[in-house]
Amino acid sequence: APPEPGLSRAELVELLRIRPLRAVGMAALHLGVWVAAAVAIAHAGSVWVKLPLWMLAGGAVMGLIQLDHDAWHDNLFPRPWQNRLFGNALSLLVGIAYEPMRHDHLAHHRWNRTQKDPDAYNAGRRSLGLCALFYATVLLGLPLSLIYFNVLYPLQHFCRARLRRHGAVLLCYAGFYAGLFCLLSRHGL
Repeated sequence: APPEPGLSRAELVELLRIRPLRAVGMAALHLGVWVAAAVAIAHAGSVWVKLPLWMLAGGAVMGLIQLDHDAWHDNLFPRPWQNRLFGNALSLLVGIAYEPMRHDHLAHHRWNRTQKDPDAYNAGRRSLGLCALFYATVLLGLPLSLIYFNVLYPLQHFCRARLRRHGAVLLCYAGFYAGLFCLLSRHGL
């Protein structure tokens, strides 16, 4: 008999197996590549040397964000609090708070392609406006994400207690980045 289409039960079990050490190892790898690329960029003289290094650094950041995405879904560690802790650490590295991104993303899955979807709602339509929105998001992604996830989304969706916690997280982020800036500037980076 021909094999059944799709995954076997054994393949599915293997795909769903949680591997915490792999997550930590992947994060260390991506962070190491990011730091190595940043140091190389700081010491490179030519823009033609810097350009591929910037692309390498961007790929490493995307790897960290992908791991953060898996933490939003509680897929990296056996307990939700472990995923939150790991996700918060990764989010700190990219400067966008974990909780609003997780809240938005899970709402996106819950109401995908409906009017309640917090992502750009298009119901499969194409238009010049939606195309402009997509490319503006791609080109201005980091500044737009910083504003949206750190300020606008929490103001729209969080209760007062959650907003206070979020404010405390942002203060910690500011302290982390101020300390990092001081450390790097002392070393000429």
